[in-house]
Amino acid sequence: MLQLLDLNEKGAEMPAKPEDGTPFDSPDLEAGSDGLPIRPVGAWSKDKHHFLNRYIHAFTTSMKGKPAWSGLGYVDLFSGPGMCRLRETGEEIDGSPLLALGSSKPFDSLVFADISRDALHAIEERFKRRNAAIVPMTMPGDCNQNAPKIVSLLPRGHLHLAFLDPTSLDIHFSTIRQLTAERRVDLIVSFMDRIDLVRNIKKNYYPNSRSNLDMFLGEEVDWRREYDSLPNTDATHVSRLILELYQTQLREIGYTHFGDRKRIAGAVPYYLLFFASKHRLGADLWNRTSSTGPGGQRSFQW
Repeated sequence: MLQLLDLNEKGAEMPAKPEDGTPFDSPDLEAGSDGLPIRPVGAWSKDKHHFLNRYIHAFTTSMKGKPAWSGLGYVDLFSGPGMCRLRETGEEIDGSPLLALGSSKPFDSLVFADISRDALHAIEERFKRRNAAIVPMTMPGDCNQNAPKIVSLLPRGHLHLAFLDPTSLDIHFSTIRQLTAERRVDLIVSFMDRIDLVRNIKKNYYPNSRSNLDMFLGEEVDWRREYDSLPNTDATHVSRLILELYQTQLREIGYTHFGDRKRIAGAVPYYLLFFASKHRLGADLWNRTSSTGPGGQRSFQW
């Protein structure tokens, strides 16, 4: 959806207030029961939050106080306002920022980025209302444009967990490269294959040499040649090809260990969650925590 943009005092692009009377600077936000903006989501988001929350608790419990790093950090490049409302039921649930705040052992740094200034203000206010002992660091604007500024907020010496959860293929590989070049960062990535990739690859991405898919994989990747060689361009084959190319790119910058992939689905498949680390321990921890899905059943991977 098209967003009107203006410039904040730092010169970063920010959404302007919509002209249709919406009270917030993003059409993806609506008023929550606490008076702060909230993001409407599908019920399947509870599954995503289940896996994220289990890993956050295991990560902070297992890694806190290790001599190999000076602290633990959490970074979310598409944070939203901190709370979500399920479209199907109206239930309000904690989003990723508040899940990070509620970790078993506290993170030593929390960094949130979002295109919406209103969303970031909501996070700050919700932290205050929960009497958080930590003040979150926030960066408004496009995370791809602001990658160097975001990296500057990540304390050196910390072990960071980054949650990359765009609603489409909006995270550039150059951003991942900058985020991880001089910091130790484990990644949980939402790979928007069925929601975005499969729907747009032929009509929108193939003919555009600087498409979202090119930026997602890195402009040096010749994915079109690989795509043309596929014996079948159905959803499964396309998803597997692009994910394999993406993980190859991650290996080039040192990510050698990948956890089990988790399919997030409703009536149809939507996207995948996957984990990447430069060390085996992170992937092992992800596999253990993600082996059980919501309700206690064994979770499935693709």
